[in-house]
Amino acid sequence: MSKRHLNSTQPPHAVSHPDTISREKPPLAVATKKGIELRCPFCDDHHVLRPDKEAECGTRISVMATQEVLPARFVRLKNLVCIKCHQTGGDMVRYRNGYVHLTDCTPGTRLIQELPKFSPFAGAVFKTPARVRGLLERFTGQADQVLEIDELGEKTGKVLGYFFYNRVNNNAKSKPV
Repeated sequence: MSKRHLNSTQPPHAVSHPDTISREKPPLAVATKKGIELRCPFCDDHHVLRPDKEAECGTRISVMATQEVLPARFVRLKNLVCIKCHQTGGDMVRYRNGYVHLTDCTPGTRLIQELPKFSPFAGAVFKTPARVRGLLERFTGQADQVLEIDELGEKTGKVLGYFFYNRVNNNAKSKPV
């Protein structure tokens, strides 16, 4: 038990309180012809809330993207393996039923969030000889295949499908078409 000075004016387990408190409620979603409007749940007139500025009543909308990061010590303790590079160690995040490093450990490998629209024509272009394929890809975009990956990050060899994607420029990431 710690001893405190007898003349101290602060109670033993003092908690500092902020000057204001905040109340939270989800905004009211109202469907309109233009889409969905978010309205103030605190005011009687339920005025529209904008994400870029505070309303006259002081209400503001805050939206945050949250991702859980597993620290390196936890990764080492649980012996978790990255499904992209098959290495352990370093900070990781969950990806579907596995884990990937927080930093891009293998720049040439992309994990896709949603499967692209598969095209039988993309499969035909992908399987043509390199010389003909290069000519066709000038008009269609680059043909590529999607391979299945199991829970451990190993490629099973099964091709899920083929799709076209265009490269915007050399520095930008590719986007599925």
